[in-house]
Amino acid sequence: MAAMSNGPYQQALRLMTQRVPDKARALSLLREAVAGGNPAAHYALGTWYLFGESGLRRNAKTARKYIAFAAENGVASALFDLAVMYEKGEGGSVDLVAAYRSYVEAALRGDAQAVFEVARCLHYAIGCERDLPMSALWAGRARELGVYEASQLES
Repeated sequence: MAAMSNGPYQQALRLMTQRVPDKARALSLLREAVAGGNPAAHYALGTWYLFGESGLRRNAKTARKYIAFAAENGVASALFDLAVMYEKGEGGSVDLVAAYRSYVEAALRGDAQAVFEVARCLHYAIGCERDLPMSALWAGRARELGVYEASQLES
């Protein structure tokens, strides 16, 4: 059953990586994969709405809905993007606590930039209490992962 729900999503990816992408067909396939509950397809469609890609009008509220579904279903990149949306208030109200929690979850799932964002939140008390020693630990790990702006937070 899982292979069936991945089929349209994989086909959409192939269409978008062709020399001349077939965006209309890819959009149709993404919608089919979303209807089948595919979290990666939700994330892809959400980003298209977020940035107004492939003929879709930019709609942050719709984007947040799709990206939130993907995040709730373990898509690490969606967790990171949702955290940014919470922090900036894109597609809904600002929620700094939810932003911090989403950054932490994305970091724990392997997103290097999210590791830095956790350090930044801890350093500046964004959605959490200020904790400079913990911020320095997260920043050090982010730097190890190649996120060079992390050195700004280490002390």
